[in-house]
Amino acid sequence: MIGDVDLVQKGQVTRLEEAAPDRLPRALVRANSDEELIRLWLDAVGAASENTMAAYKAETLRFLAWMKTRSISLDGLVYEDLQDFEEWLRNPPADLIGPRRPIGSPDWRPFASAGLSSTSVERALSVIANLYSFLHESRRVSMNPVKFYRAWQKNARKKNRSQRTRKQLESSVESAVRQWLDDEAGASISDRWSVGALYFLGLRVSELCSARMSDLFVSDGAWFLAVVGKGLKRRDVAVSKVCLRLLAAYRLDVGLSPEPRGEDWPLVGSKWDPKKPITRRAMHKRIVAAGLDAVFDENSPGKELSANLHPHLYRHAAASRWIRQGANLLSVRDQLGHSSVTTTEIYAHRPDAARHADTAGADDIESAKEMER
Repeated sequence: MIGDVDLVQKGQVTRLEEAAPDRLPRALVRANSDEELIRLWLDAVGAASENTMAAYKAETLRFLAWMKTRSISLDGLVYEDLQDFEEWLRNPPADLIGPRRPIGSPDWRPFASAGLSSTSVERALSVIANLYSFLHESRRVSMNPVKFYRAWQKNARKKNRSQRTRKQLESSVESAVRQWLDDEAGASISDRWSVGALYFLGLRVSELCSARMSDLFVSDGAWFLAVVGKGLKRRDVAVSKVCLRLLAAYRLDVGLSPEPRGEDWPLVGSKWDPKKPITRRAMHKRIVAAGLDAVFDENSPGKELSANLHPHLYRHAAASRWIRQGANLLSVRDQLGHSSVTTTEIYAHRPDAARHADTAGADDIESAKEMER
């Protein structure tokens, strides 16, 4: 039983070495059922952060619920099954939809709404792909069908993609956000601090939700924030003076001194009680509402541009801004907590107008010179 929810049909797993002893090597784990295999896998990834583990368990339970409705075992999954699974994620049966409840509750349901978004579907497949990597490497399945499925689906999406993917803030949107952050007479300081912390520090939403005031410290006269990111890796994030000004205003608003003094308070508190940390869900809602509706009125040209704005883009904006301002890539890598500078280089792009001036614009200038001759 995973998370006190019994969704697995017992005895469905066939040992591959029994099915084809002359072709497959001996399995590297002794688990005798799907349930035992999944529990073993969850234990193996147990070093991940609490948020990651919660996501893994939730996605796994959803996958098991689908397996039960289809009478499919782990070693019987094929490409067509995954097509069905993806459609099921997007359009789940009504009896599997219900209010959010803790895992293990009698009222728990795999879905809290009518279906998952494309981003959530991809995240679900990523978790299940990790499970099958474990099964494949432990020789309990001969192939990883999820990896195969995702690779070919990715190719199909590339061929059918008709719209440009927004991976950065439009310049007009970023300009409006920056003006809004500086407007002390505008939105509430808690909203501005929530957005500003992401925009100026480049944090992930999960990192911001778990950060504490006591994580702030001074080194060589400069302020830093100790953050625990992916893989439970600690990094010290540099805090700018403009960010400190926003923080000071927020601290005064919740009854603290302007300068941090090691209080055991969340860096961003709940709307109802600033001494309690804000949840990721509430943070997401606050950031979207503050960063979109509070920034752009209905007649603003930025309103249309911001239609697909996601909180994580503030992190992207921070990385792009630092690189654009001339920051060393290694410094940006460490600030963001990337394991490789190759990931950081993704943000080393030029705005479209600047790129046009550097390339096509340079050609036009050269052509004009030739004509003058």
